[in-house]
Amino acid sequence: MSGLLVWPWASVMQGALLAAIVALAAYLQSLTGFAFGLVLLALSTQLGLLGIADAAQLVNSLTLAGALLLLGRGRLAPDWRLFAWGVLPALPMVPLGLWLLGELSGDAIYWLGKLLGLVVVLSSLTILWPPPLAAWAGKRGVKLACGALSGLMGGLFAAAGPPLVLLFYQLGLPAVRVRDTLMLVFACCGLLRLLVSVPSGVFNPGLLLPTLFLLPVYWGASRLGLHRGAASKGPGLRRLVALLLLGSGLAMLA
Repeated sequence: MSGLLVWPWASVMQGALLAAIVALAAYLQSLTGFAFGLVLLALSTQLGLLGIADAAQLVNSLTLAGALLLLGRGRLAPDWRLFAWGVLPALPMVPLGLWLLGELSGDAIYWLGKLLGLVVVLSSLTILWPPPLAAWAGKRGVKLACGALSGLMGGLFAAAGPPLVLLFYQLGLPAVRVRDTLMLVFACCGLLRLLVSVPSGVFNPGLLLPTLFLLPVYWGASRLGLHRGAASKGPGLRRLVALLLLGSGLAMLA
C-alpha cells in the first residue's frame, strides 16, 4: 500500500512528486493530445507512489473531471457518428476490464505490472512507428475491435486511449474534432468505470482527498499546455513523450 493512501500523513516529498507527475502528464496531454493516463500510470507506479489500481482510479477521476469541465462549458464539438462507433463497443468491455483488475490485483499483482508495462511499450511503439491503418480505418470490424479494446483498457487501467487514438486520427477528420470525440468517449467510459467500481469494491475512498488536492494541479497544467498549444504542431514532442513512455514500459518489464 502506498503512503499516499493516507493522505494527511503522507510525506511532503511524496505528495509534491505525485503533483509534479500529474502536472507533467496533463501538460503533455494538452500539447500532444494523448498520453495523460499512460504517463501518470507509468511514473507513479514505477516510483512506488501508488499501486496500479489506485493509479488507475486517480487517472480515471482526473480525466473524467477534465472532460466534464469542458463539456459543461460547451467547448466540445464531437463527431457524433464517430462517437457512437467508439463508445458503443467500448462500454460493455469496461466492466470486464475492471473485473480483471480486481482479479489480478491479488496474487497476480506481479503479472498485472508486467501487463501494464507491455501496454505502455506497445502504445509508445505505435506513436513512434504508426502502423499503416489508413486503408482499414473506415471498416466496421476495425472500428468495433478498436472500440472494444479501448473499453477493456479503460476498465483495466483507465487508459482507454491508444487503440481509438490510433484509429480516429487516420480518418482524415480535423484534429480538434477528433480530440473532442475521443474526450467524450473517454468521459463515458470513465463515468461507467466509476459507477461500477464503487459497488464492486474496487474503488478506494482513501484517494478522494488526494484527488481533490490534485484537481487544481491538473486543470492548471492543462490550461498552460493549451495556451502553448502551438508547440504540439511538430512531431518532436510526440516522439519525446513516446520515448519517455517506452523507457518506463521497458523498466516495468525488466
